[in-house]
Amino acid sequence: MQWEDALASFASTKQTSVTRREDVAADGQASWFLSQGQNTTYASEANTGWDIWWPYYFTETFPLSTSYQYATIVGLNLDWGQFGADQPLGQFLAQPQNILTPLVWSPNQNDTTSVWSFDAAVTMLQDLDAWLTEWMPVINRWADAINAPDGDFQGSAAAAFRYVLRGFATELGTLHTELFTPDPYWASLATARTTLGATHVALWNGYSEWRANRRSLPINCVNDAFNDAMNAATVTVDASQLTLDNPRGVKVTVDTPLGNPENQDFWDRVQHNAKEYWLLEVRTALDAAAGPAIKALEDAYRNATGALKDVGQTQLSPPPSPDATGDGQGDGTGDGEGGAGIGDGQAGDGADGGAGAGAGAGAGAGAGGKGKTPATPSITPGSPAGGGKPGAEPKTPRPVFTPNTPSTGTDVPLLKDGKQVLDPKTGLPIMVPAGTTVAPNGELFGPNGKPLRGKNGKPMYAPKGSEPAKPSDPAQPGAPGHVVEATVPKGSTIGPDGVVKGPDGKTVLDANGNPFVVAKGSKIAKAGTILGPDGNPVPEQTQLLDDEEHAMLHPQLLPRPKTTAGVPATLSEPRIAPAGGSLPGAGNIGMSARALENGGRPVSGELAAPEQAQTMGRQMATTGGEPMIPPMGGMGAPTGQDRQRTTWLAEDEEVWGTEADAVSGVIGR
Repeated sequence: MQWEDALASFASTKQTSVTRREDVAADGQASWFLSQGQNTTYASEANTGWDIWWPYYFTETFPLSTSYQYATIVGLNLDWGQFGADQPLGQFLAQPQNILTPLVWSPNQNDTTSVWSFDAAVTMLQDLDAWLTEWMPVINRWADAINAPDGDFQGSAAAAFRYVLRGFATELGTLHTELFTPDPYWASLATARTTLGATHVALWNGYSEWRANRRSLPINCVNDAFNDAMNAATVTVDASQLTLDNPRGVKVTVDTPLGNPENQDFWDRVQHNAKEYWLLEVRTALDAAAGPAIKALEDAYRNATGALKDVGQTQLSPPPSPDATGDGQGDGTGDGEGGAGIGDGQAGDGADGGAGAGAGAGAGAGAGGKGKTPATPSITPGSPAGGGKPGAEPKTPRPVFTPNTPSTGTDVPLLKDGKQVLDPKTGLPIMVPAGTTVAPNGELFGPNGKPLRGKNGKPMYAPKGSEPAKPSDPAQPGAPGHVVEATVPKGSTIGPDGVVKGPDGKTVLDANGNPFVVAKGSKIAKAGTILGPDGNPVPEQTQLLDDEEHAMLHPQLLPRPKTTAGVPATLSEPRIAPAGGSLPGAGNIGMSARALENGGRPVSGELAAPEQAQTMGRQMATTGGEPMIPPMGGMGAPTGQDRQRTTWLAEDEEVWGTEADAVSGVIGR
């Protein structure tokens, strides 16, 4: 399954369309390039003006030892207008956050998808089964009390009613059996619920990992495709027309596997390869995350829909027809036999008022003895049991199903060592109300402070070392895709600029080596959990992405590793020395400041030094257009993190130290 189709499966009704990869990078779509070209000039006059460029330096010497230094520059400018937040790329980057954020975190639902609806369905079915199992014996007791030898309700009509009650109790039992065959039906629903939550998290993690790859942004795909071509370039210098009177009469020809940069075909091939790089990363990162996750969800849904057979309308066979002529035993003088009927009245029996066995309606006109009026069996809730009469109705409330509301699914499982504690009898997770606490002796207390009690009325105790799960996590801990909260060392503080400082006063670095930076209004809980402006814990993946974006836009905050000589490490040396001397041959691929500010991340060792840019008199591009990376505040996608030598690990700290000088990057950046 393609990534876009997976996202569309969970989009809300307001998210009417999902931008597809072809809208961003298919051949025939808008060009990523604004301009491109090749020029040769004096090295001292070299002025790229390109977002991405490749330099070639050489020296020509004339008679009398007069030498001239030259530079041939091949470069291109990107059409930044193609990468704005309202353009296909910006939409493709932002839509995973727009769709998945309300599903992965609170409220864990939108108007089309909700894990809570499964909780409500599970609760409804469990309540229904409890209702069935409690009512079956009650209805059977009613049946036992009707037409019993010592009962008040007898006769053929009573027998017919008893037959109906028996049949109804049997149907309830049949439904109860169907709910448990072959397994409790709610077990498959609970599995589907867990799988749905895990699917949302798997998609989010796939998106995060994709953004962490530098090729999630076209600027880097263009850089790589251009670099591939220029690394294999051969340069031919024709100085036959070069004279003292014509020092610019040098002709340079550059040939690459993709052709000559002076021809449009070369640039078309570079762009095609760049788009293929971008599409390949979409397939290998996003599709690879969506395929298995959706397959698992489809299997869970299929199991859930196939677990419960079709429930048909209850069919009760009619009871045997009663004998229309009674055998009244009265000896009164009246006309004691009533007409045929199915009423429960009894024929008069003369002076002694004995109970007649006839099926007559008792409407005879005889003037014999006074007949008794039979008592109606009591079915009043709470009526006393005994004497063949039914007891009280069960107290189980009628099951109610209210979808798409967290209030219908507030139970959470007990967890031990990150795994759900299972009921040894049913094999299902032991569920407790959200907010339940565990006393030192293991006794469970509900959110109202009262002890929790089992079906037997006894207090409930949690296994040693277990605790209730948090209700906000759709994939409970222990299930695939558990969301981890961002934490910092206890005692850390937030500076005016949002940078987190540890108890030792040093900048706290995240797992990717970037400084922790939080939004305005954020706080740090006593345990070290980062709380966002809304007071909710910030997920670790979100924090990592925020830190990476901030680090790329503010590289001076990054700690600069020290060399073994105790001097801050520098970037690559300039190809052209300030004194005017030169190193002949091809230089590294360069990127403009704008390219770097908009997500450009050259591969290790490629970035041209600031000194080189200054010496070459490079001018920054000033063309208009939206930045490539939409701002986080507008639900744009955050910048990913490059794990190729741009991370700062704990072991690096031991070797290099953590002194944060005002410099521009870490190793390889």
